[in-house]
Amino acid sequence: MAPEPVGGAGVRVYVPGVSGRRYLARSRHLLPVGPGSGGRLRRGVVALHGAVVLALFDLNDAVVSRWGGDPPAVWESGSLPWVRSLEEARAEIVREYRRFRAEGGLPPHVARIAGLEPGTTEATDAAPVDQGVWRVLILVANGRWVPETAERFPATVAALGACPQMTTVGFSVLEGHSHIADHADPNRGALRYQLPLVVPGDPGDCRIRVVDRVIEWREGESVLFDVNVMHEVWNDSDEDRVLLMVETAMPLRFPVSLLNRFVQHQYRYHPSHRGMAERVAALAREGAPAGVAGG
Repeated sequence: MAPEPVGGAGVRVYVPGVSGRRYLARSRHLLPVGPGSGGRLRRGVVALHGAVVLALFDLNDAVVSRWGGDPPAVWESGSLPWVRSLEEARAEIVREYRRFRAEGGLPPHVARIAGLEPGTTEATDAAPVDQGVWRVLILVANGRWVPETAERFPATVAALGACPQMTTVGFSVLEGHSHIADHADPNRGALRYQLPLVVPGDPGDCRIRVVDRVIEWREGESVLFDVNVMHEVWNDSDEDRVLLMVETAMPLRFPVSLLNRFVQHQYRYHPSHRGMAERVAALAREGAPAGVAGG
């Protein structure tokens, strides 16, 4: 059975057949263009494939809604058996991240992973940061390790060894006085786990609102929520807030879980994620640590 909701199940905003099309329209800048893009034929194939993926999302949304046991918006962190191992490794994970920064490493602006320039309209659509700067250092993109970044965090990688069905893993860094606008991801059936590593400022300065519940991040206290519900983020302090972020398939009843795992695997072909792993690796090889837009 799905765990009991914490603070209410909330109201979802993903409307099958509507939100998917809107998300596709916002992702048109990710279709191949320019020299070597293959012209209209390749663009047409990519668009068709994207439409099929969005249809799968709609199907999964309908199945989870009817037979998934009404999953809550905010989950108890203990719902996932591997959470404790990450919490126990927090101190070493923080040391690795601080060493990375001390050696000159800097996660890029979230727009870079989509091949966009920060501050443009397209970048704002891809990552809804309406104030400040959001950076993410990616270790796993679309279910694939990024060796160029993962090799710099051996203890973190070891702690993640017990986590199955990881689709995205990274260090989410929100600079001081930043705000991520209210938004929802299109893929119902996915959970976002957050382990607060560095939480600066006064209590409540760094917080997330999931539907109608506001959660204050505290170092070492895990947060787990459904990415398909509306959520909004603040850092009102003067310093960086740093989380370890893991996206994984939602544990659902059999046989709904089979369809959901398949659909989560297909997320790499979503217009907003197509080619993401390759772009992340390319950024790392160019000397810029890899990042990604995510919620």
